[in-house]
Amino acid sequence: MTWYYLAGELSLLLMEIEAAAGSQWESREASRLRHRAETVELSAFSEVVEGALVLLHGMCDRSFYSGDAGLCVRQVELTERLEAFASAAGLR
Repeated sequence: MTWYYLAGELSLLLMEIEAAAGSQWESREASRLRHRAETVELSAFSEVVEGALVLLHGMCDRSFYSGDAGLCVRQVELTERLEAFASAAGLR
C-alpha cells in the first residue's frame, strides 16, 4: 500500500470520527489527528491510529454514560473499522 492510499483511508476514517464526536473538544481532537495523518511520514501513522483509538474509547464511554447509546454504537463501529484497517495495513 502506498503512503497516499494509507493517508487517504486514515483521513476518511478520522473525518467520520470527527462527525461522530459528542463534543467540540472531541471534534477538534479528531480534526487534529486527521491533519497529522495527512502530513506525517508513514512511520508516524501508528501513533495517529493509537491516538484515534484512545479518543474513540473515551468518546464511547462519555456517550454511553450520558445515555446516548446510539452514538456509542456508532463510535464502537468506527473503532472496529479503524482497528481492521490498521491491522490490514500493518499499523498495529
